Amino acid sequence: MKIEVKDLNGKVVGEETLESPSSEVNPHLLYLVDKYQKSVVRQGTASSKTRAEVSGGGAKPYRQKGTGNARRGSNRTPLRRGGGVSFGPKPRDFSIKINNVSIKLALLTSLNDKLTADRDNIFIFQNDNRDYKTKDFSKLTGSNKTTFVVSSTEESLIKGVRNIKNVSIFPFEYIPIDKIRTERVIFSNEAFKNLKEKVFNNA
Repeated sequence: MKIEVKDLNGKVVGEETLESPSSEVNPHLLYLVDKYQKSVVRQGTASSKTRAEVSGGGAKPYRQKGTGNARRGSNRTPLRRGGGVSFGPKPRDFSIKINNVSIKLALLTSLNDKLTADRDNIFIFQNDNRDYKTKDFSKLTGSNKTTFVVSSTEESLIKGVRNIKNVSIFPFEYIPIDKIRTERVIFSNEAFKNLKEKVFNNA
């Protein structure tokens, strides 16, 4: 598959090739990779206290009989204000396992599908390593939601893009599958080169 290379004004100045996947889009594989990518960034730190962990509640609040109230052995029961939480969240690891071959295949098929269906909204930006300003990228990103894929060494490019509304920046090592399918995707030329060599092994 071929991806256009554009300059800062949106003019096509060349193209790059990437080996096309041998298989068609597998919706279930895309779902699994999307689930994997979202699960690994979840902190899983939500926590609530059970009735055993809430302080107090040691004494029986009132006698068993004769008050007209329901029987109560503790004022820290989940049924009372200030009590513990029934079946509340506890810290947990949400990550799931998936092999690298599946991730690469899902990424390749997503890129190929994007190029087939929406070629105008996926291209490579020719980064000439100068000091960029935010206003320089107004034509390039447009008003659409945009995913910019960069390398960590491209500090000037990152500074020029990061304050633009509706633009998300991701390293080439981590490209969300759902972003490729729903947003405009722009690779820097260095990020695309690293993607081919280090992720797809397709130099």
